[in-house]
Amino acid sequence: MEQNDAKKYTSMLRKEFKETYGDLAEKARKVPNKDAEELSERLNVPLEIAKVAVRLELDGILDAESVCDILMREMERLKEVDFEVPNISSYLFNFAVKEGKWIEYLYGPFRKEAEEAVRNLANWERIVSDKETVSEGSIINFLNERKRIIDEVIEPVMDEWLKTHKKTNYLDAAVALICALEKTSREKAIELLEERKKVLKEFMSKIYEKIKDVKGIRLFENIKSRVAAIIKDLSNPISDLMKETYLELILNSIPRPIPREVQVSQYLFVGGPITRGGKVEPDLVKPTDFLERDIMLAKRRSGEDQVNFLKSSVEKVLKALLEQGMDPEDAVMHVLSEMYKRFDVGGFPEAELREKVKEIVTQSREDRIKILSEFLFSHLMNKFVKS
Repeated sequence: MEQNDAKKYTSMLRKEFKETYGDLAEKARKVPNKDAEELSERLNVPLEIAKVAVRLELDGILDAESVCDILMREMERLKEVDFEVPNISSYLFNFAVKEGKWIEYLYGPFRKEAEEAVRNLANWERIVSDKETVSEGSIINFLNERKRIIDEVIEPVMDEWLKTHKKTNYLDAAVALICALEKTSREKAIELLEERKKVLKEFMSKIYEKIKDVKGIRLFENIKSRVAAIIKDLSNPISDLMKETYLELILNSIPRPIPREVQVSQYLFVGGPITRGGKVEPDLVKPTDFLERDIMLAKRRSGEDQVNFLKSSVEKVLKALLEQGMDPEDAVMHVLSEMYKRFDVGGFPEAELREKVKEIVTQSREDRIKILSEFLFSHLMNKFVKS
């Protein structure tokens, strides 16, 4: 991210905090004393902390007990670094609201924005994990997408969090963000960091192996240097990493979109998310959803491997539609109609294609399904894969 863009984003964050700070304070003051007192006594926390905690729970941000734990931990930390919050009602309330606003933001808008940002990354992660078809260009796109999300979504929030939390470090900020992304405790967040440090090192090492021999391209050289630096840094203790490494670990903590375990038929199984317009779609449910995905995957293959891959997918989809009760002619026309709509390649020549399909149905008997499958494969390959 350019420096001016980063400053603009940080300025927007500050404005958002300023505009909504008063709202949280006002809402917290309106919390019934009875509810706040009960929580205060049960958890042995100041009434002012309890009021903000109850308010955030009522707003659906986080349960009151977890809010109290976060606020009390921060109070204790401030005390340890000689910035103790005075035991005066106005100071306690002011602290609780300011810190509560961070909880409101991290567990709300930030988490939502982060999850949206990784939808396209999930597709690149699937691509680079394919050992057979991945290219250097795909790896570059994948690494650039990771960097974009870090620059635009994660780093500005980390920087602002550090500015508003006295005497904190990158580990503190990383834990705060991961707690929100994972909706977990500080202890568990640190455990997750340790686990993901090992996983990230292994993954980045594999990525480096795929691009290390590329020479003479400045872009590759810069990316190789960056990846190598992260791999080396991941050998250090979790408390002594570079800022960039923490950012990579935070990125790996953002929940990815995961399709439901849906079995469409005995022929088709969920195999991963698909993209339309560069974004992961919610689920693979219809047979044509699978075929759309496989057409896009086929474009990244070549030769006999490409042919066998798409031919197998077409056969499975056609069998699944027939199993659902469609007659052969309608099944083929349904597939063609859906693919023309989804790939937006121009008008659907329905009359022309239906005439060809009817001719196959009329002339063939025992091998009708096989011939229809071959016709469908040939049309899809020429129109949507090779065009």
